[in-house]
Amino acid sequence: VTETVNTGGAVRIKTETVYTSDGAYVSSVKDQFGNATTYTNDKQTGAVTYVTSPNGLITVNGYDASKSKLTSVTAGNTKVSYDYGNDNRLDSIVFADKNNSSKYEKFVFGYDNFGRILTTKVGTKELSTNEYTNGILTRSEYGNGDAVSYDYTYAGLTSAVYQHNNAENDK
Repeated sequence: VTETVNTGGAVRIKTETVYTSDGAYVSSVKDQFGNATTYTNDKQTGAVTYVTSPNGLITVNGYDASKSKLTSVTAGNTKVSYDYGNDNRLDSIVFADKNNSSKYEKFVFGYDNFGRILTTKVGTKELSTNEYTNGILTRSEYGNGDAVSYDYTYAGLTSAVYQHNNAENDK
């Protein structure tokens, strides 16, 4: 049980978390209004297989054979599928209407040899491209022509972020 109490005593928020009988996994969470969300886990891996929201909507999570990678999430009429390449990188995400197979959006990710995301597309439309210098993200350009670029300290910490409208090149 988690409680938040305002030092003035006027606000009190109480939530409750219940664990499985072995204490390994969360089985339900109640919010401050008493609405419970329940979770069902795979007993061997702990992967969350079902989530039931307070309004009764059931979300079903699908995994690969080893239960190490999420491959699908289904809730209501929507199914989201995650496809991985031979290198175990996320290649695409497909948002689909379970009742109409022609209604879907497919996001595709392109990587460089180091596993960094270079492009994100929906269908053939490019949503973003990333540029790297010495392994560090230096610029992201978006499908609407806007861009963001980054400067870093010698320690590799972000020192400045610049926003560019319609892909202006100067900082």
